[in-house]
Amino acid sequence: NIDTRPPLDVYQKALAYRVGDFYRIAPGPGAATLVRQALMHGYCPVFAMPVDEAYEWWDGPKIYEGRKGPSLGGHMQAIAGFDDGCIIVPGSWGTAFADRGIIRIGVDFFESGECTDIIVPTLVPALAA
Repeated sequence: NIDTRPPLDVYQKALAYRVGDFYRIAPGPGAATLVRQALMHGYCPVFAMPVDEAYEWWDGPKIYEGRKGPSLGGHMQAIAGFDDGCIIVPGSWGTAFADRGIIRIGVDFFESGECTDIIVPTLVPALAA
């Protein structure tokens, strides 16, 4: 459940790490493959995208393929995983959004260039120099 706080020990373990660096993935052809590789290496990529009214009111397990109307602004989100033909993104708008708070965004969306600023933070132990 994305609305349930993790136990305290999860936060305590997180204190042992910091963002050591990051790298960018260029939007467009090949972006989805690079996102999958980052996830398989244990990184949590984030990305920005324009949001339209259809995205704000997305409902159910269907795959979001891109804007249908004018942009209402940008939105930065984390990528949690991938599945056949889609990237899995936990929404920040609670469990009423999409499929219990999880939206599936089509790989073609990442390949189109509509998805921008794909950033992959890399973690290092907090005590590392």
